[in-house]
Amino acid sequence: GCEVVFREYKTEFLNYFRSVARMRQLSAITPIFDIFEENNTAYTVSDYAESITLREFVQRSGGMVPWNTARPLFMPVLSSLSALHAGGVQHLGISPDTLVILRSGRMRLQGFSIRQVRLADTDLTPEFYNGCSALEQYIMDYPTQESTDVYGFTASLFFALTGTLPQSALKRRVDGRLMIPTTILKEIPAHVVTALANGLQVLPDKRTPTFERLREELSAAPSVTMVHQEVNAPPRNPAEEKKRAQQQKKQGLPGYAWTILACVVCFVVFTLIALLWQLNANSGQNASDRQDGSSVSGL
Repeated sequence: GCEVVFREYKTEFLNYFRSVARMRQLSAITPIFDIFEENNTAYTVSDYAESITLREFVQRSGGMVPWNTARPLFMPVLSSLSALHAGGVQHLGISPDTLVILRSGRMRLQGFSIRQVRLADTDLTPEFYNGCSALEQYIMDYPTQESTDVYGFTASLFFALTGTLPQSALKRRVDGRLMIPTTILKEIPAHVVTALANGLQVLPDKRTPTFERLREELSAAPSVTMVHQEVNAPPRNPAEEKKRAQQQKKQGLPGYAWTILACVVCFVVFTLIALLWQLNANSGQNASDRQDGSSVSGL
């Protein structure tokens, strides 16, 4: 009784993985080498590479990894994910279970699937990754887009750095705070904390929109550092601002005003000295002229 839906989703499967197969040159995704149909079933063929999941890697590393260890793992994947979305491919399942670490030490993304498996309200049982699936995968109020995968990727990085996943996006819709113990928080660079907070915004329109933007934030680009300072600046209190202005008024002129005033005073003093010197010189000359005149007259 589901023949129509089955054919529809099988066609979706074939079209989706053809798009993924065209991206086989990307180093950070598991390449697809062949797609075929047999016994009314569609199959994909990819190479086998010995690996462990990010979840297992973090467990073997003592429950969390420092940023200096996570950085060379996660950063190269950003380029592949950006190219993947430029080619119209959404993963919608990025998590510590679909990111794997190869024997070479590189990270790869696997576990691709059609979007109907990663969304609620479809004819298939949804496959969500708790803590990594974005809000728009649970409710139909927002479309899935690049920022949806940004959420899953950032949640996976959060897991690597802290050893825990964020709460479900449905729960965070009420309280979106990210709870990080102080002992762990002080070990994470400030710009990375800002990038995590931006990439894990619950509402899609407030979230980091692209992987390129996420790369900038994780790289602490100057523009991002400025945003981080604005984010962490304490809120202004009008009463405190007024009190500060009154105190400055009581204290008198600011330092730079005193400097300008001192320069003006010096200029006036030197000008007066020059005028007095000139007047004295003229007076002496006039007296000499009068003395010479008297001598001539006496002769």
